[in-house]
Amino acid sequence: MRSLLRSVCAFYYLLIPLSCGWVYAAGAGPQGVQELAGGREVHDYAALQRRSVELFNQYDASVVRVRATGVEYNPAAQGAKETVRVGTGFFISTEGHVLTTATVAQGARSVWVEHRGRPYAARVLGADARTNIALLKVYELPELFVAIPLVPIAKKPEVGSMVWSLSCPLDLNPTPALGLFCAAEGNFGPRMFPTYYWRVDVASGPGEGGAPVLDLQGRLMGVVVAAVPEIRSSYILPVEAISRIRDELLFDGQVDYGYMGLEVEEKPDLIRGRRIFVSQVIHGGPAEDAGVQVGDELLRIGDYPINSLADVRSASFFVR
Repeated sequence: MRSLLRSVCAFYYLLIPLSCGWVYAAGAGPQGVQELAGGREVHDYAALQRRSVELFNQYDASVVRVRATGVEYNPAAQGAKETVRVGTGFFISTEGHVLTTATVAQGARSVWVEHRGRPYAARVLGADARTNIALLKVYELPELFVAIPLVPIAKKPEVGSMVWSLSCPLDLNPTPALGLFCAAEGNFGPRMFPTYYWRVDVASGPGEGGAPVLDLQGRLMGVVVAAVPEIRSSYILPVEAISRIRDELLFDGQVDYGYMGLEVEEKPDLIRGRRIFVSQVIHGGPAEDAGVQVGDELLRIGDYPINSLADVRSASFFVR
C-alpha cells in the first residue's frame, strides 16, 4: 500500500521527454541489416541513428520554449508573488498556433515563446486543466518555423514500438530523446484519465511538459502531459484526443465535455472477463430520453466498443 501511495504521489502534471533508449544489436548481417529469429529483419543501429538525426533536422524549427508569468498566492504569508512557469510547446499550424500544457499557460498574466533564442509574444486562446492542454497564438511569426500537423493515427502503436521526442529541458537547446511505446492506460492507480493516455518510457524533467512525441515515420503520436518519475516514463495525450481539445479551444476557448446522464458498473464474466451494465439513469438526461434503462448492458457508444469502465470514459470523451 505504501508503495502504491508513493507511486500515486509521484504522478504529477508537468511544467515540463529527456531519456535515451539504447538499442543493442548483435551480429549485424549484410548491407547493415540484422537477422532476427523467425527471419524478420531490422535496420542496424546506424540506420536508427541516421533517422533520429533526420527527425531532429526536420522538426528542430517546430519546438519552442514557453514562458508564462503568473501570481502565486501564499495564504500562510498572506501575500502573493509573481512566478515564471516554463515548459515546451510546438507549432501545429502555419498561422502560429502553439500547443503546450495548461500547467504552464492557464491563468497566466503574460505568455511568450522562445524560438531559436528569440522571444515572441503570444496569447492564450484557451486551456483545459482536465487534459493539461493549452492552445496559444503567437502574434508575430518567426521567419522560419515548421508546423507539426495533427493527423490521426489509424491504430494504436504496438507495444515496443520506438518513439522519438523533442523538448526544451531547463534552459537548454531543443533536445531529442528515443524511447518505447509501453501501453495505453485509462488510469494510474486511483487517478482516472478522461480518455486513454499512452505511456512511453521517455523520462520528463523540468521544462519538458508539452513536448511532442513522434513515431519514426515523423507522425505526431501525442504531447507529454504528465510524468511518472519512479519508472522514468511519461504519459502523452494521443493525437486524436488533442484534435478534439484543439478544436474547442480554438473556437470556444474552453472544452465542453459530453454528458450522457447515466452511471455504470463493471461485473465479472467467465467468458468475456468483464461486462459493463447501467446502474443508474439520471432523470431528464440524454440516456433517459434515448430509452436506456437500469440493467442494460453497454456494448458500444458511437463507434467505440465498450469492454471496461475506461472504455466508457474514453467514449464519453469524444461525444460532443
